[in-house]
Amino acid sequence: AVDLEGYAIDGTVEVIEGAKFKFRVDVDDGYGISSISYSYGNTIKKLTPDSDGVYTVSSECSVYITFEPAFDLEIVNVPKGCKLTAKKGTDVLPMGKQTVVKNSNLSFSTSTEEGSGYVFKHFKVTSSSGEQIFTENEMTFQITDDTKVEAVYENVGTYNITVICDGGGKI
Repeated sequence: AVDLEGYAIDGTVEVIEGAKFKFRVDVDDGYGISSISYSYGNTIKKLTPDSDGVYTVSSECSVYITFEPAFDLEIVNVPKGCKLTAKKGTDVLPMGKQTVVKNSNLSFSTSTEEGSGYVFKHFKVTSSSGEQIFTENEMTFQITDDTKVEAVYENVGTYNITVICDGGGKI
């Protein structure tokens, strides 16, 4: 962990009573944060960062950080009119490339809007162990390697309607 000035934190830090202590976690290459929690008295709670990646504690406590090996995860974006939701636990994952801690449980679900011109065909999951195809529109798996996930849709095509009005009104 490092404080907001970039100094490494290891051991006990003295904080003025009533002040908040803010810090970031510096993760080594190839690793990710498995969990961050703090304990005070007999209570242990999960710590979550703000949108800038800063963690805050405001009372005497012990902070526990667990690092695990991490892998690259790429979630391929979907066509307009198609929806893909990716989650690690209850946290929604963004489309694109990211790092995910080894053995994280990932879940994916997809749907298409009526009239989008697409129907879901399958999920394609590619890693060093090969390519897997999942035909259900929901799937769950543990990440154990660098992985790419793609929801594959079939374009069902479109058709044209020609409207001819013979006077007396219009559509």
